[in-house]
Amino acid sequence: MKPRNPTRTRRLRLAALAFVALVLALFLPGPNGVVRVLGRHFRAARLARENRRLEREVDSLKATAKDLADPKTATGLARELLGSAAPDSTKPDSAR
Repeated sequence: MKPRNPTRTRRLRLAALAFVALVLALFLPGPNGVVRVLGRHFRAARLARENRRLEREVDSLKATAKDLADPKTATGLARELLGSAAPDSTKPDSAR
């Protein structure tokens, strides 16, 4: 086995470091740089998650609207939200 040449090792490390610096200088900044592209990717993923959440909310609201279209369900929900009132209390005072 040959003994290592420290000058050659130092030059190889310096060349590798220069190559990495060149790649970083070319690809990190700018509109199509790695950072910008990754940022767009993460933003698109976040917006897709938000879109799915909003679609589930719309479906839930549509189901609620469909349920409330039935008068019995709407009346039952109103009684539940406003407090259970006796059926006689909904009549006017003159009808009692």
